[in-house]
Amino acid sequence: MSSLTALMHGLALSPMRLIAIAINIAVTITAVSTPASAQTPAEIDSASIAGVQLDVVDNNGVCVLQYHVKGVLRNLPLTPKPPCFFLRNKDGTVQHFGYPDVGVKATLIVAGTLISSERRKMFNLTPDLTCGDENQGVLITKNNITASKFVSRGGVVCQQGGTDEKDFWFFAHPKFYKK
Repeated sequence: MSSLTALMHGLALSPMRLIAIAINIAVTITAVSTPASAQTPAEIDSASIAGVQLDVVDNNGVCVLQYHVKGVLRNLPLTPKPPCFFLRNKDGTVQHFGYPDVGVKATLIVAGTLISSERRKMFNLTPDLTCGDENQGVLITKNNITASKFVSRGGVVCQQGGTDEKDFWFFAHPKFYKK
């Protein structure tokens, strides 16, 4: 008699019951051992700009811009740390500007890497504001969506109220980046 048959008889289990127990054990082991990288990214912010749905997600501690091209989900990793967010106008709409001179339909800014409580106090920012000290441009062109190579660090930008258009212009015009 095989050890499996002996186990079934000793525990008075039918073969179907033993299979069900084995499946439950396998599912439990899989759920417990699934790596964090396999978890579904958590959406942080979203916008629809220039006919494109854009979602900023936290994918295991990395801000990622997700969008679809011809039905295929694309992921564009960003530099600022979660939670990341689009800068918005005072009315809550996502702030963006186009620059036809360089073929950019829309430039958005994603900010993240939340400021410390000390910096919040230094700038007298209220707790209801979401503010970061890293921001990166997202450029929508006719054929592509890219993130700027330059990342602005050290300043304070808040989701509510946005920033000056010169910052968008700078991200859309990379030849002016300081080398």
